[in-house]
Amino acid sequence: MNKGEQTKERIISEATALINQKGFHGMSMADLMSATGLEKGGLYRHFKTKEEIVCAAFAHYVSLVAERLREALEGIESPRERLAASIRSLSAIARDPVVKGGCMVMNLGIESDFTNSTLRDLTRDSIQQWASMIRRETVKAITCGEFDSKTDPESLATLIISSIEGAIMMSNVCGDPIHADRVMAHLEDHLAHLSP
Repeated sequence: MNKGEQTKERIISEATALINQKGFHGMSMADLMSATGLEKGGLYRHFKTKEEIVCAAFAHYVSLVAERLREALEGIESPRERLAASIRSLSAIARDPVVKGGCMVMNLGIESDFTNSTLRDLTRDSIQQWASMIRRETVKAITCGEFDSKTDPESLATLIISSIEGAIMMSNVCGDPIHADRVMAHLEDHLAHLSP
């Protein structure tokens, strides 16, 4: 990796932490200059706009979460156990954030809402990928007899994602990861009750 690539990676890493704590609107280029030790020209040599930096930071965050999830699922064959392991791994963000500040998908999703279509699309696509994984594992669990045939993959995806995101938000706001622990336990119990 050459020096330019190293600098770009440093910008992305620092931006990820800043954006997740301050938000897209709250992070200034001065903040990023201070964190990286670069002048404005140094930042803009690698990225044309602040939005481009945020998109790269978001992609970096998603890759970190995906890596954590891959490690949690390694060697697990059972679809129900894969879902349970993913719930444990993602709920753990409340206790052990991938990047300080909680879940970047939720943070940017709430901040972008209807004000920034690029950020909204990024967060929507991430949630849809997560939902797709849950639906896929749910269908496998139904097929192999781990879940009742009446289990609705769409509803389960909505339940898991909204529960985990809400639990991380509550844990951050209240300063107590017990909320994520409770939701994690409830979701795992819910999976156990989906047996035929």
